[in-house]
Amino acid sequence: MDGACPQFTFEVYGARAQVRASSAELLARLKASLPPVWTLCGFREGDPCFTITSTDDSAYLATLEGNEIATGPLDLVINALDSVIRLHIAYRAPEKIFIHAGVVGWGESAILIPGVTMSGKTTLVGALVRAGASYLSDEYAVLDSDARVHPYAKPLSIRGKGRAQIDRDVAELGGQTAESPLPIGLIVVSEYQPDTRWDPRHISPAETMLELMRHTVPTRPAEMLAVLHRVVEGAIALEGPRGEADETAVQLLDTLARPAVA
Repeated sequence: MDGACPQFTFEVYGARAQVRASSAELLARLKASLPPVWTLCGFREGDPCFTITSTDDSAYLATLEGNEIATGPLDLVINALDSVIRLHIAYRAPEKIFIHAGVVGWGESAILIPGVTMSGKTTLVGALVRAGASYLSDEYAVLDSDARVHPYAKPLSIRGKGRAQIDRDVAELGGQTAESPLPIGLIVVSEYQPDTRWDPRHISPAETMLELMRHTVPTRPAEMLAVLHRVVEGAIALEGPRGEADETAVQLLDTLARPAVA
């Protein structure tokens, strides 16, 4: 593609990139899938360039600096490109630390649910939002140097019975998005297990630190460790399998509402 192709440069939490497409329609589709809180900015030498092009009537190609990311049907390619862009932001944001986690707000604090894809964290985030919590993210907890978590409110990626996922706006669940950063009051280390009741154990700051490190994007180690240390100093941490999300959500909100109860 030449310089006349549809393109723009964006910034998220200080991480920058240019995106290009072979048509205005493709660029609009890509723009709609970008991470939240992005803003337009001018291109600078050294900004990475992501592209998406149509190869024929039914196939598309996504690249980063000319290297293939994915090829195939549009939805598959957009999803793959979306994931790589989000990871690029997590690695390149100069003043934020990114943890793979779901996050909701309750009162003046946040509940952090670290976990890998398909661990059930998005289902639990959705249940918490339905129970009245405010939504921050179902993908990354974005932390500043004071260990406050910032909104990163992409649509919830809810999986059906198969592996296909459907993006749903938080308003569809009757919820609302948090507007300001919050300190973390509760960390929940849990995966769904059928026919299980939530009966967690309190875990130590050292155990919590190790668990958070497992899910943190590994960038700027000294700053990362300092931020995670602040997180575990100020939060309750619970670990254990859970059953149905709606029941667990009520118990978690009650825990955060009365943090002095062990």
